[in-house]
Amino acid sequence: MNIILPLSMIIAFAVSIILAPIFIPVLRRMKMGQTEREEGVKSHLKKAGTPTMGGLIFLIAASVGTFIFAGIYPKIVPVMVLMLGFGAIGFLDDYLKVVLRRSDGLLPWQKLILQFIVTTIFLVFILKFTDTGLDMIVPFTGGVRIDIGVIAIPFMYIVVLATVNGVNFTDGLDGLASSVTAVVAVFFAAVS
Repeated sequence: MNIILPLSMIIAFAVSIILAPIFIPVLRRMKMGQTEREEGVKSHLKKAGTPTMGGLIFLIAASVGTFIFAGIYPKIVPVMVLMLGFGAIGFLDDYLKVVLRRSDGLLPWQKLILQFIVTTIFLVFILKFTDTGLDMIVPFTGGVRIDIGVIAIPFMYIVVLATVNGVNFTDGLDGLASSVTAVVAVFFAAVS
């Protein structure tokens, strides 16, 4: 299994390199550009028209890179479903921004309800259909586990929703999440 992670990352990287030059011009032709609020920061207005929905490239690439090895490591499938669920919410948000020209996209409460639904599906699947328990591995202890019982459920909601919204806020206008995510991903890859 040690070779699966690097191979999956290399495949996903290759797929994204292949898709980006094809996908971005298509988004430009379809006028899938970002809209900016007139009452916002004036320097952001120059970003209007920047292609949006480029996250689809990464969703497709990560899915291809992961599903190739899902038979060898099936525990990754629920995580991929979670990623695709949040990707669908992002797609819907961008679609509303582009098609309806609503710079807000989904309203915060709509986004949060959809995020709760996706997280709930993930947690139900994990708890009902896998052998994953409600225990936590204590970092840097060589695998010591603590059973935290039902406290794990709200904890998982907090972790998942905080992570997804933290990335969304970080990404913001200029796609800053890619640089932050690269640093964090390298750390987690090394630790794992």
